[in-house]
Amino acid sequence: MGYTGNDAAPGPHRRRTWGRRYRREVEVMTGNEADRAEWEKAANWTSGPKWLSVYFSHDDSRTWVPKRIPSMGWTLNLAKPGAVAWLIGFLVGLPLLYVAIALSICAVF
Repeated sequence: MGYTGNDAAPGPHRRRTWGRRYRREVEVMTGNEADRAEWEKAANWTSGPKWLSVYFSHDDSRTWVPKRIPSMGWTLNLAKPGAVAWLIGFLVGLPLLYVAIALSICAVF
């Protein structure tokens, strides 16, 4: 049986594991740290202007993520099924809402 324990130091946690012949330390990231590391990888963003980037990461657990320029708001992680549902909802729901409002205005006149 191997010994596992975590250091009390802040930051990435270290877990001690025993190999067959030697002991090694492996860094273990918490969920938020792993999500942040995924968000910072340039490979998860489409190329082009930063304000028009699309985010796609299977390893990030979040559906809504900050844009590459966080002051510009939030964007969808299109690798998640929930994000695709949100996108379809925006693309279908907003035009339907517009048509419903237009028909209700026309019905009044």
